[in-house]
Amino acid sequence: IRNEYIAQEPTPTVAIDIVIFVGGGAATRKVPLLVKSVFHHRLFKRRCMDPLPLYRFHVICDALACKGISVLFKTWRISGLTQSYFYNASEYMSIVNWIPNMHYSGGFGLLKLAVADILPQTVKRVIGLVENQSDWYLVEHGTSTWPALGRGYNTGIMLMDLKKMRSVGWDDHWRRVARQLLKKISHTALGDQDIINSALYFNSTRVHRLPCAWNFQLADSANYSTSSEFRMQFAKISDRLSNLDGSLFRDTGDSYMSQKTESEKRHSGALQPCPLLQMEKSLRRRIFPYFFGTKTKRSGKVTLVSQLTLDRLHRLEEISGSWEGPMSLAVYLTDRELTVLTEYLDSSSFLALRSNIYIHLVFQEGSYFPINTLRNTALEYADTEFVFIIDFDFIPNPGLYSYLQAMLTAVSWDADFEPYVLIRREEGRFDEHFVGFGWNKVSFFMLLDALGFKFVVLPKAFIIHFPHAPSIESNRFRNSPFLRNCLEYFKVKYIKELARHFGVKSLKYLRFRRRTNRT
Repeated sequence: IRNEYIAQEPTPTVAIDIVIFVGGGAATRKVPLLVKSVFHHRLFKRRCMDPLPLYRFHVICDALACKGISVLFKTWRISGLTQSYFYNASEYMSIVNWIPNMHYSGGFGLLKLAVADILPQTVKRVIGLVENQSDWYLVEHGTSTWPALGRGYNTGIMLMDLKKMRSVGWDDHWRRVARQLLKKISHTALGDQDIINSALYFNSTRVHRLPCAWNFQLADSANYSTSSEFRMQFAKISDRLSNLDGSLFRDTGDSYMSQKTESEKRHSGALQPCPLLQMEKSLRRRIFPYFFGTKTKRSGKVTLVSQLTLDRLHRLEEISGSWEGPMSLAVYLTDRELTVLTEYLDSSSFLALRSNIYIHLVFQEGSYFPINTLRNTALEYADTEFVFIIDFDFIPNPGLYSYLQAMLTAVSWDADFEPYVLIRREEGRFDEHFVGFGWNKVSFFMLLDALGFKFVVLPKAFIIHFPHAPSIESNRFRNSPFLRNCLEYFKVKYIKELARHFGVKSLKYLRFRRRTNRT
């Protein structure tokens, strides 16, 4: 039998540059699906003998989106994404802000005109022209219609040969055309699309037409039965990609063993106690900060910090109704649940009135609820000096935010001490060895005591505990002697670590531990 694969010459790997424009919260929330779509084609829509392409992403974004997406890519560790570059859009707005624009995207929507200016000279081509199926450019719109070739081009997706564009003076050409037309037309209605189409209208040699077989837009002018059929087909594809576990796109070498530290690898041959719980600490979960939230400037002095799963989402409006200050919330969820969360956030009239609630995603991985990883994520992306840390089944008393800002009797640390505190954001982090139920907060306040903190009571500040059924994690703990023994192991290990860092005085916590075990 002839082996066709061996007989063929290997094809060199292709590197593809993709530029993505992300401006505002709604666009930010679409990034995971867009990325999955690209890499789904890379893995599953190819012939076996074709080499897998490599991708370089160039993301032009506002400050908050840049911060969130950069962390997402770093923690996602996608196989085939060799580099991601981020360009703060505000640094390039001067290139286009002289153009009057009525498009909903504002000045951000014009930045596609400046791609050749923004991207480095080393980038020769980028993907990001589809022929427009809309009749927009065939119909008069008073004095606001810009010239176009036929139906014009939809500039949502373009393949741009930056090397040629730079060599033929594309930037000077579109600026000259825009300035000339703006003497007669007061503004752009479709942003960059109007200017690009007009620039091509006056010099059609600068565009290469592709047949509709390659670029087909499902517009109302298309055959109704065909377009509705395709819409349904693409809706199913979108739904399938939304629900697809994003970890499938990770590098195959990105296993638990590859995530271990050198110290862990040296001791990997030895029998470790509680191996599953040890492994939880080593997991590097996908994190997407600022998935929701728009304000980039600090407001107020205190941020409410908490964590939740999707089944507690219904409490968000009630809690935020009692807390007018900023909130930093970490949500633990699956890719399938992300669709539900996005629908809720986009449709909530209550949240539309708030610009200081930030939601950060931590995607599910592992067997236990990583409560302290979630707390640390919410702490990391709170942007005020002080944070008020609570669990999501508590509701603050009305006026608590103002009270905490206005004033700051002291109590001593005691066994199983787990108050809800207002604290400077940079002071300490929760120990991520403690997952699920038990000691996840106690260990944190033990650390604060070891650091010399004084616990001051605010008599008029309180929160109310929502009643709820026992959680899966608490039932797990109560019914498993193995888990309770593992918790005991981590308690002793944690106290010894405190003693190593803060001296033998921290060994007093062992006495408290024995006392609580007897009671």
